[in-house]
Amino acid sequence: MAPASGLAGYFLGWLARVPILGPGVHKFTYDPAGNLTYDGANDYLYDGDGRICAVKSAPASGPAVMTGCIYDADGRRVAKGTISSMSCDPNLSGFQLAESYVLDTSGQELSMLDGGGNWQRTNVFGAGKQLATYDMVNNPNGTNPAQVPALHFQITDPLGTRRLQTSAVGQRETGIQSLPFGDGLATYPAPDAPTTADDATPLHYTGKERDAESGLDYFGARYYASTMGRFLSPDWNDAPDEIPYANLDDPQTLNLYSYVGNNPLGRFDPTGHDGDGVDCCTMEEIDSVVEPLVNSAEGALEKGGSLAWSTAGGIAFFLFNPQQMGNDPAERRLVMNMMAQHGKQRLDNEFSNYTDEELDAAYKDPRTSTSDREKIKQEQKRRQERRSRQSGGKKPKAAPAKNDPASVREREKANANPAPAPAPLPATTEDNSSVTTTQIDKLPKEPQDPQ
Repeated sequence: MAPASGLAGYFLGWLARVPILGPGVHKFTYDPAGNLTYDGANDYLYDGDGRICAVKSAPASGPAVMTGCIYDADGRRVAKGTISSMSCDPNLSGFQLAESYVLDTSGQELSMLDGGGNWQRTNVFGAGKQLATYDMVNNPNGTNPAQVPALHFQITDPLGTRRLQTSAVGQRETGIQSLPFGDGLATYPAPDAPTTADDATPLHYTGKERDAESGLDYFGARYYASTMGRFLSPDWNDAPDEIPYANLDDPQTLNLYSYVGNNPLGRFDPTGHDGDGVDCCTMEEIDSVVEPLVNSAEGALEKGGSLAWSTAGGIAFFLFNPQQMGNDPAERRLVMNMMAQHGKQRLDNEFSNYTDEELDAAYKDPRTSTSDREKIKQEQKRRQERRSRQSGGKKPKAAPAKNDPASVREREKANANPAPAPAPLPATTEDNSSVTTTQIDKLPKEPQDPQ
């Protein structure tokens, strides 16, 4: 199935998160601490520290699957396995090890071993972002051994979500798509994918592990449900705090279950604790890297091109030609972020596709509403700023036209209020006192005879 287009895909993803009143609606249940224990598909059990220790998943067919999680003394998940009963105690749940993890000092998964202690994959990070993955793949030669190690490079978007996987020589293997909140995740092979292509790692949405058993994303401090666009547990802090990690100037952060203040396009949560999220990069950094791409897209728009195609085309060109922007993952994230913000700004203004002449005509049209005139002014200002950047910031000051309304008003004002004449030189009298003609005019005059 082809990926859903931008706005349509976003709407469908949002619609999927809205409960439909009727026989099919599911009732959520919580424990006394506010942790979600049932979401309509899975049952969750939490330990004394508020961490999910057991999950009971109901597949479309077949018996329920139960999974247990093990954490170390620092609260980091270090193992998963199958269980036979819902209990946080491995001795009572019948825990059988399926996966164990080797973590770095920040809690990121470096390697995964299977239940027998055999190596399965290793993730490579740089500056906190995933760059590559080593894993075991089927032997392309069809000979023994049946599986051989392979290297895959991961290309991520500005928020760290994987979007493209390539082979060690740069051949496209796997494409990954998802909606802004991480829902609708799907992988698909590239048309010319080699036989070694696979989804090498479960690190997907903003670089967090997507659990196959429950569909949840493990963020470290909490678990996130992309289908709802929120966390399963309220945010918490080691120190007593009524509203942990909240910014009282931003009401969005007062919801302890919300994800990055409901702004997943420009922010990400590195630990599961940041209520309003972390901005992926500054606009100054973005402008310095992607100005040529933005100018190209905007130029196509002003010539009548489609917003969706110009924005998507810029992203696609970048994704499949990463060498155009060098090998720095930070630069790749900047490019994608700028294109996303650029597209959103243009979609917010329906006058974006107007030519300069059409904007002027629409502004002068008496039928144009006040709000639309404001949007036209914003669009004209945006274009003026872009052209100023293209010219190196030089904005020559043109002489006012003779019939320019502002110039005419200035001349009329000057004619109505002429400048006062300069004061005359003082007149010297015999007693050497100085008396000006202005002062003389103010002296009282003798009354005249009425006859």
